[in-house]
Amino acid sequence: MKNTQDYDVTLKLLIAEAGSEVVDYLIGAKVKDWLNVELPQVRNPRIDLLARLESDELIHIELQSTNEMTPQRMLEYAVGIWRQEGSFPRQVLLYVGNEPLRIQSRIDTASLQYRFEVIDIRTLDGDKMLESESLAVSLLSVLAKNRDPLTALARIIMRLAGLMPERRKDIMQRFLILAGMRGLELQVREESNRMPITFDIMENKVLGPAILEGEKKMLRLCLEARFGSLPEWVDERLANCTYKEAEALGVRFVTAQSLDELFA
Repeated sequence: MKNTQDYDVTLKLLIAEAGSEVVDYLIGAKVKDWLNVELPQVRNPRIDLLARLESDELIHIELQSTNEMTPQRMLEYAVGIWRQEGSFPRQVLLYVGNEPLRIQSRIDTASLQYRFEVIDIRTLDGDKMLESESLAVSLLSVLAKNRDPLTALARIIMRLAGLMPERRKDIMQRFLILAGMRGLELQVREESNRMPITFDIMENKVLGPAILEGEKKMLRLCLEARFGSLPEWVDERLANCTYKEAEALGVRFVTAQSLDELFA
């Protein structure tokens, strides 16, 4: 299972780096500066992103990859910001998940009318974001709507190829996390193999274990199909093997006549 905290941190960093441009995509306004606010009166005190616009209006952006957010919690955030900053913020919930969007965005009672904006990132123009001079915006485009997602991946990877090695490795980590949110990590790997990028996808702490488990599962199915039920010692070897060992077993499987020969 992928770590949602990795997604959250990556998205916050990229949106903050993209600055005014990404807010312009969302609400057509310019950011003056980003604020770092911890709200002690709110049950979950750490909001995602808060900025002051050029108009001096506050904009609160909350990132959500599931449909679990409630209007009550968003209202708690808004009141906490109001108490601390002295003005009630405009609120945007940016949904980045894969499930259909079902988040309720308003409270309508006899005594209270409250609403916040909900934007599904898949409704944004990913092709336009891909053309941005901001690398952060280009990376975020993988989550948006693209006419040809694979071409978009290839263009981003080619752009990363021009970065200095240390910078490239850091940005590639972020890109892999975003691609993983859309189930595109294997496509990124294939495209990277065609590009002049020396980055080992298995170093990624989110995608590496997932790819390794996929390799071992496929190998297990092949072994069972040829040799039948596997003994306990084979299960232990598979459970503990590294990615390179799993690849080597896959190669030897072609000619091995027995499990003993395969694991010798």
